[in-house]
Amino acid sequence: MKNGLPQKEGYELLAKRCNLPCYRKLSGLIIQHVEKGSITILETLKKEGKKAQEEQKGRIQKKGEEIETKLLFPMIIMLGIVMVFIMVPALFSFQM
Repeated sequence: MKNGLPQKEGYELLAKRCNLPCYRKLSGLIIQHVEKGSITILETLKKEGKKAQEEQKGRIQKKGEEIETKLLFPMIIMLGIVMVFIMVPALFSFQM
């Protein structure tokens, strides 16, 4: 916008560059406010901010659950190795 680009186009380019749904909504709300004007823009932005935060929490939780599943097999292998380290000396001490 500092280079003479209209506000509406600037916000549209921001939404395209970020390519995230929450930023597309934000730029849409700002464009709507600039074009039509709105008294409740602050309340609307707060609601959208809370929604975006909840969506991000959900995405992070989903990724965490996927990582837990991927780490299950290596943890089982490590448990087996630890059990071998414990059982081998115990078995050798009984045989003597």
